[in-house]
Amino acid sequence: MTLDRAAARALGWLVVLALAWPPPGLRVAAPASLAQRLCAPIASLAASLEWVRFDWHWRSGRNEDAYAAAERALLLDPVSEAGWKMLALHLAQDRASASAEPDPLRRRAWIEAGLAVLERGRARCAHPEELDFLRGSILMQVGWSCLDSSEAPDWPGGALAAFRAAREACRAAARGGRPDAL
Repeated sequence: MTLDRAAARALGWLVVLALAWPPPGLRVAAPASLAQRLCAPIASLAASLEWVRFDWHWRSGRNEDAYAAAERALLLDPVSEAGWKMLALHLAQDRASASAEPDPLRRRAWIEAGLAVLERGRARCAHPEELDFLRGSILMQVGWSCLDSSEAPDWPGGALAAFRAAREACRAAARGGRPDAL
C-alpha cells in the first residue's frame, strides 16, 4: 500500500470516528455542521488555547481582544461548563469587585453580565446544574456584600432578593443532580 492510500485510509477512519464520537448516550447537542463534528475531538484543546489568549490579552490591557477570544472559546467547546464558569466569574467577581469598579451601578451591571453568561451556557453545556450552582454562589456573595454598605453593588431588592435568588438557583442545581447544592 502506498503512502497516499494509507493516508486516505487513515483520513477515512478519522472521519468515521469523528462522526461517531461521542457515543449516542453521551451526546448533549449535535454540532451544527460536519466541520464541527470533524473538529469535535480537538475542540476542547482549541478552546483551551483561546482561553490562554483571553488571559494574555486581558493582562496586556486589550480587553476587546480578550472578550473576543473568550467568545471563540465558548463557540469551540460550548458543551464544557468550564468556559462558561470562567467567563462568568471573571465578569461577576473580577470586573465587579469594589477595587476594580467603584460605582455600585456599574458593579451591578458586571454581575448581571456574569449571570447572563451562565444563562447562555445553561442551554449549551453538558451539566447545567454546575452553572446553576455557580449562579447561586454568585448571588449569595451579592447578598452578603449588600449587607456591607461599603461594598454594596446596588442590587434590586437588596440582600433579601439576592439570597432568595441564590436559594432558587441552588434548588435548580439540586434538581439537576447536584446533591450538595442545598
